[in-house]
This record gives sequence, structure tokens and C-alpha cells, in this order.
Amino acid sequence: MALELLQSILDAEKSAETLVEGARDRAAGVIKAAEAAAAEQERAAAQKGRELYKEKLEAAAAASQVMLDEESRRRRAAAQTQIREAETRLEGAARLIVREVTHGDR
Repeated sequence: MALELLQSILDAEKSAETLVEGARDRAAGVIKAAEAAAAEQERAAAQKGRELYKEKLEAAAAASQVMLDEESRRRRAAAQTQIREAETRLEGAARLIVREVTHGDR
């Protein structure tokens, strides 16, 4: 009877060890799956961050290009205005030069 009792205890311990090993294996699988999911989430977040950065950079570049285009148009318009003003004074300047050359004090 004592041997049977000891044998049943040994059998129960062996069964318990098998259960513990199975639980460890399942826990290791759950941990690996959680780590893989966390790594995937990190990769996805990094990719999203890169995409957001790219979008903001492109938006800033587009805004800068608009400002540069506007400044270029403004400067061209100012230059054209100065050219027109110079053209209106050109004939008078030419007459003054001719008069000074032909009738000047020498």
C-alpha cells in the first residue's frame, strides 16, 4: 500500500511536470507572439512617422515655392515698371544731350 501511494505521488509529480512544461511552452509562445506584435507596431509607427515627415516636408517645399514664385513675379513687375519709367525719360534725355552737345558752353 505504501508503495502504491508513493507510486501515485511520483505519477502525480510527473504529470505536474508535464503540465508545467506545457504551460512554459505556451507562455514562451505567447511572449514571442507579443514581442513580434510589438516589433511590427514599432515598424508601422516608424513608417507612419517617416510618411508624416515626408508629407510635411513636401508641404513646406510647396509653400516655399509659392513664396519664391510670388517674389519673382513682384520683382519682374518692379523691373518692368522701372524700364517703362526709363523709356519715358529716354527721349528727353536724348534731346538734352543733343542740345548740350550742339549748343553747350565750351
